Amino acid sequence: MPDTDPKIMTIVGGGASAHVLIPFLSGAGNQVQVLTRRPDDWSRDVELQLQSIDEDVLETFNGRLVNVSGDPAAVIPQSDVVVLCMPVCAYRGRCTSWHRT
Repeated sequence: MPDTDPKIMTIVGGGASAHVLIPFLSGAGNQVQVLTRRPDDWSRDVELQLQSIDEDVLETFNGRLVNVSGDPAAVIPQSDVVVLCMPVCAYRGRCTSWHRT
């Protein structure tokens, strides 16, 4: 039987993928935290809009953060799950290095 207990989930990184995950993870009953270099730029309430190609809002998803911090010690130790939401180029060294001719 799958484990359905709510988890404390920490997202590392504050980019687009983090913004997409927050409403879905918190909507599933998990406590969501963000570890970011810019914690003061975050609101505890996160809204995600699904838009058509014409930018009409088709659906809105809302999420809530229980903690936002720039200090790993404030969020990582109590986490059940840590999700790394980094730019793809961060895994390859430099963003331009993988566009080789």
